[in-house]
Amino acid sequence: RHINIASNAALETTGTLFLDPSFNTGPYTTLVSGDGTLRLKMTASTAATPDIFYDSTGGDGSGWGVAITTPVDMGSTHRYVAGLINRNDFEDYQGDLRFDGVISGTGGVTFVGGPNNSGHRLSLVISQPNTFTGGVTLSDNVFAILVDPNAFNGDNNAVDISPSAGQTAGIYLYGHDATI
Repeated sequence: RHINIASNAALETTGTLFLDPSFNTGPYTTLVSGDGTLRLKMTASTAATPDIFYDSTGGDGSGWGVAITTPVDMGSTHRYVAGLINRNDFEDYQGDLRFDGVISGTGGVTFVGGPNNSGHRLSLVISQPNTFTGGVTLSDNVFAILVDPNAFNGDNNAVDISPSAGQTAGIYLYGHDATI
């Protein structure tokens, strides 16, 4: 259930990388780590079939959040990252899905949360000064927490917050000033 990518190595995914925290009994767990690179290579990523999917095992807070600490290369195709909401707010549980490695690539990314869970949203934590370009879209029920003020790569990315009717999305700057 844990992937460690060795230095100078890469793991290329051509389908959905399914992150399941159900076995974890502590705050959050790192499921993808190492000094290598996670390369997203799916040719037709969509919200329904994303490159990365976080499944919170029911959304009651019992399935803890997960982290990807290895660098992620999104390539040149627009990517989708989706997840179910598990009420792992950042202040108490460090978020549902964390990107703690640098994100690179040129295709842009859309983050999508699942159905609203008692007012909670998918807590997406992005902690590094990333280099990717191509734009960022926050769609249904995603709350992005930017631990680093350059998490969305500043002037290099347009940020579109566009949830569907009746849904919400937003950004928490974590006390930083950020250029978006």
